[in-house]
Amino acid sequence: MKKISILGIGWLGENLAKTLLEGKNKVVGTVSSKARAEALQKLGINAYCYQLGDKLNGKEEFLEADAFILTLPPSAAKPHYVREIKTLLAVIKQKQPLAAIFYTSSTSVYGNQAVHVDESSPTNPQSDNAKSIREVEQYMLKNFRKAILLRLGGLVGPNRHPVHYLAGREKLKQASAPVNLVHQNEVIKAILFLLALEQRKLIYNLVCPEHPEKSSFYQKVAKNLKLSLPNFDANDKTDNKTVVPRLIQEDGYTFIYKSPYDFPESKE
Repeated sequence: MKKISILGIGWLGENLAKTLLEGKNKVVGTVSSKARAEALQKLGINAYCYQLGDKLNGKEEFLEADAFILTLPPSAAKPHYVREIKTLLAVIKQKQPLAAIFYTSSTSVYGNQAVHVDESSPTNPQSDNAKSIREVEQYMLKNFRKAILLRLGGLVGPNRHPVHYLAGREKLKQASAPVNLVHQNEVIKAILFLLALEQRKLIYNLVCPEHPEKSSFYQKVAKNLKLSLPNFDANDKTDNKTVVPRLIQEDGYTFIYKSPYDFPESKE
């Protein structure tokens, strides 16, 4: 049995916590409200109400972990996200310097260059959120021997698929750009795989190995789900990166979903 602490038990973190519990692990986590904490406690998850910047007084159990998984995005603590994450990481380092510490980063740190990128590619974040994520990454790589950065593509899962946002819209950009998506189930499986792996890399891209063209993919999925078809601007030639999940496959991981067409949420 391992003791796992999850910072931010939200849409991804809750199903991750439940899966870890099924594997007979002890799970401790933080949520943003007392009601959520009480609901998770009924499931056997030792959840605490906590916001970035709070003191951990009375929550010392959170620091007694074999591994930490940080899932809070920059939107969780604007404008002080980087500062508060660093403060928490410093406390974790003091208490558990040899613990594995996972951070759910984003492929947005690579920027928008129209090239194939893998874990060895340079970062070039464009948005403020991506710049904040890269700063946290750099801090972790400098200060933790067992830092694991999980650069996630766009997340899909129960009640969450970008096609619902795009359905019926007109003149969408990047018609021919590659799709870089990953399913919630895939992220959870990958984390379990990496927790059990003795020799880990520092950075892993987590996206489907196959990258259909944006317009073809979303029109097909919208048709499958009987939604209004999105319309793409055929004259817009703006491209985007193709993210390659090279290292996790080299470590022996097998993807559940090779293509985003395989997601249950992409089908009827």
